Amino acid sequence: MLKREAITRTILETIVDRAIRDIAEDPQRSLRKLVDMGQTFAKGPFQKHYIGTIQRMLENGGSPYYDLVQDTVRNTDRTCLRTFCINMGWQSWTVGARQIRAAEAREGFDIPWSLTFRLEELSSSREDYLRLLDEGRVLGIYAYFLHCGACQKSLRLALELARRAPECAFLVFLSPSLVEPWIDTLSACPNLLVLLDADAPDWQNAAMLLRDARRFFGYFIRCNSAGHAARVLSGQWVQSLLGHSGSMVFFLPEETCPAKLAAQFCGYVERARSTQQYPLLLMDYYQDVLMVDEVISDHPCYLELLPDGQAVTYAGGKKQPLPAALPDLSLSRLLCTCFRRT
Repeated sequence: MLKREAITRTILETIVDRAIRDIAEDPQRSLRKLVDMGQTFAKGPFQKHYIGTIQRMLENGGSPYYDLVQDTVRNTDRTCLRTFCINMGWQSWTVGARQIRAAEAREGFDIPWSLTFRLEELSSSREDYLRLLDEGRVLGIYAYFLHCGACQKSLRLALELARRAPECAFLVFLSPSLVEPWIDTLSACPNLLVLLDADAPDWQNAAMLLRDARRFFGYFIRCNSAGHAARVLSGQWVQSLLGHSGSMVFFLPEETCPAKLAAQFCGYVERARSTQQYPLLLMDYYQDVLMVDEVISDHPCYLELLPDGQAVTYAGGKKQPLPAALPDLSLSRLLCTCFRRT
């Protein structure tokens, strides 16, 4: 099985590398050709769902997503783009999804397709996170959302995790202040998607540095108040991002965000995507993570570790504490305890 997967990955790398070159020249024809080719590899339910969604988007010849893809391809290092996309699309959503479904059937508990580590003001040891990464890969978890804030120690750990697991996809959320001193180190990890806090000062300069370094990057905003609602729901905030490159935007409702407001943010994201309103891919952090999980294994679940090591899930529109925390946390034991199927 491992040998066959390695051969398939090598074939995919060749196909994607060629597609990246073609898209830079003719995005519409090349994207349609790539999606048609993707159907050959779309064996599982998530791959078929994903390919079908892309096909519907591409039916609009004037879609701003064509501009998004062409800009991303022309301004992103080819190795970085190829590595991250294959790690997410193949290793996580195909190989990992197959591992997860087999483990869920065998063990009788739900397994999330990704893990979120809140590393800001980190108080747990690096060994705990390295262990969780290793345990996660055994179960089929190959995607990790790492929130570093403005903490250099946290970013250092995030980069260590990325180097330890080159087959995984890492989405690193960080303050713009970290970009300039860490730009060379960030550029050395092709399995990273860097996400800038675009509600923080000087994000424009950080975006320029990432673009000049040909990094694969995007933005995020933590939504927690009526002030955020006015800027986001009017489209003003997303409009301010246009012209600075970047491929996607994550909206993160915070614990203090009222459920009604979180639902409004989610509706805004869904409408913007369905109408293809911007040359950026908008994502609702919790709802879209859960959507992917539901497609992969039919029983959506979410697992996050807070800076103090406390484990939480997301249900009913808010975070819910789980009876586990680092350093005593065993990933399999936690999942068995908290996400056992009945």
